[in-house]
Formats: sequence, C-alpha cells, structure tokens
Amino acid sequence: MSLIEPLDIGRVIGGSFEAFVALGWPMLLLAALIVGLSHTAWVHLYEAVLRPRVGIGAISPLQTAGYTYAATFLLRVVEVIFKIPAIALLVARYQGQPVSLRSAMAGLPSLFLPVVTLSLLQFIGAVLGVILFIVPGILIYLSWAAAGPVLIVERVGILAAIRRSRDLTTGSRGRILLAVLLYTAIVLGVWTPELMVRHFIPGAYWPITIYAVAFQIFAALLATGFAAALYVELRRIREGQSAPGLAEVFA
Repeated sequence: MSLIEPLDIGRVIGGSFEAFVALGWPMLLLAALIVGLSHTAWVHLYEAVLRPRVGIGAISPLQTAGYTYAATFLLRVVEVIFKIPAIALLVARYQGQPVSLRSAMAGLPSLFLPVVTLSLLQFIGAVLGVILFIVPGILIYLSWAAAGPVLIVERVGILAAIRRSRDLTTGSRGRILLAVLLYTAIVLGVWTPELMVRHFIPGAYWPITIYAVAFQIFAALLATGFAAALYVELRRIREGQSAPGLAEVFA
C-alpha cells in the first residue's frame, strides 16, 4: 500500500511535547512517582556508593559499567508500568477518541511482560546489528520503531507487532531517522546542564540528584509522546486514520 503523503516530522515532534498536556495531571503524577522514585534511588546509589568506591579503586570501571547497564535495564522495566497506560491514553486522544484513565490502565497486567520482552528483543536486535555493521542496527531500530505502540494499542502478539511495525514504517524510515535525530538533539540539549554540573562541580550532590531525576521524568514523558505520535502519524499516512488531536497542536 502506497503512502498517502510523506511522514510529517513536525507532527511527530509536536505530538511528543503535546504529551505533557494530553496526559493530564493523574498520569503526570504517576510518571513523577514511578520514574522519579526509581531514578532517585539509582542516583543516590551511584553518587553515594558507587562513585566513591570507583574513586579509591575498590570497583573497576568495567564493574561500574556492568552495574550501570543492569540498573538502566531495571529502570526501563519499571518505566513500562507508566508507559503502557500513557501510550494507550495518548494514541486515543491523538486520534480524537474518548478514553478514560481507567480503561487505559486496564491493559497493564496483561501487557506488562509482553512489552518488557519486546523491549528486550529491540535492544538485543539493535545491539547485534551495531556489532555486525552499525547500519543493520539502525535499520532494525527504524523497522521496529512502532512495535511498542502496536502491541499496546492493537493487542497483538510480539512477532505480529514487529511485522506490523515493519509494514507501517516501510517508505518512511528515512524521515523517521530524521525525527529520531531531532528528538535526540532535544534530549541531549536538556541533559547537557547535568553533565556540566557533574564535570565542574562534582561534589554538588543535591543539585545533581534533583536535576537528574527531573531530566529522567522529562525524558520518559517525551519518549512516550514521541512513540505515540509516531504511531498515529504512521497510521495516518498509510491507512488514512485521522489524527485530530495532533492537528490541534498546529492549529
């Protein structure tokens, strides 16, 4: 099936920021609770326990990297609790469909393990692709870019979600890559102050902790908005699905 029109990068990025309004206060508080508390615990563990031990040579850089990767994976698993209802809620609102917080939360128990498994498969696929030749990893990432929202919204199996994502992204992967690069630039721009404080004021524990946790909440909300907006836009340009909620962003 040919595309109705090219993917609109502005709609995707605009929809990413629209999530801060469209989710509503209950979901924003849920994000602050789930993402904020888990990352506060990790930042405290890293700054108060791991970093000092690295400084005296009690833990090697390789061990530190291992702890960091393990913690990052666990934090992403915890974030799934927020992202499943958030994506369900955003997709419905972006498509102009009535949705309640209760209905968005209803799929969490049955979708939690499939979404975590899919996320792990996406990570492994991208890493293997990068190890092989970088380009395959990028292609896998772009091909599977809509798999998460497909799994959550369309309630299909993991493999079916991957196939569906591949079909939806066909013909749009170049523009998806541009959207991802722009999204990444925004995230890095917001992250830069934390890196500067860590470098120039390494002993500023509380400023680092507060900013790091706030940044992670912002990043989780933006990533959720990006995933939902990309899915809605891909369906719009391929299947003619309307997206009045996104259209209002540019009204």
